[in-house]
Amino acid sequence: MDLRLATCIHGRIEITKAFLWHIDYLREVTGFELALSVCYSDPKDLEALKDEIHLINHLTQYENQPLSNKWNHLMYRVLKETSEKHIMQLGSDDFLNPDYVSLMAQNDFDHAGVNEFIVYSPQRKKATMHKMEGLPFKLTGGGRVLSRKALKKVFNNGQMYDKGLSSGLDNNSEFNLNLAGFKPVLVEFENAFIDVKSEGNNIHGFDEFAQKEFVYLELIEQLIPHTTFKCDQ
Repeated sequence: MDLRLATCIHGRIEITKAFLWHIDYLREVTGFELALSVCYSDPKDLEALKDEIHLINHLTQYENQPLSNKWNHLMYRVLKETSEKHIMQLGSDDFLNPDYVSLMAQNDFDHAGVNEFIVYSPQRKKATMHKMEGLPFKLTGGGRVLSRKALKKVFNNGQMYDKGLSSGLDNNSEFNLNLAGFKPVLVEFENAFIDVKSEGNNIHGFDEFAQKEFVYLELIEQLIPHTTFKCDQ
């Protein structure tokens, strides 16, 4: 299927650079075009990313707060200005497993994703597994695939995210997609992506996950080979 990636960026330049290099790696490994839409807030970010800008296919700008408005802007522009049948959302610190990308590209989901992922702190040399448990909602936002049909209908109903939110976006958008008639499909897939944490500028920092199940660093090296991270505040 046609699959476009969509993310928002702000700060965390070294991690964002590595993210863009990883997108290029995914394109090579999977053989998919994986067009990428990016919403940025600060022109300084684009200047810092000038050597990687060719890896982005579609750019749009919106203020960074509140985040729900920024994501609404990005997804609406994706709907209006691109043509792929499916869009995968991810954070600019989410490093996708190429096997997961291939699996999602082989299915015709309207609203699907996973509920667990690896959290990694390169500064602390530690990684843990996070799984959503005991919640009424099923999916995390990273690696979530939406069909263009679902995206169009949820915007026809109003907004994908309620305006003015800067946290709880995954659950809020899942609720609105449900209202539009698109129930989430939970895909069983281990290690779908790695959420790489900097020591600053995180909605949820590494300390929130530090007591979770330990993950061997060899797995990190396997999923994001040849990738190193400078200390990024």
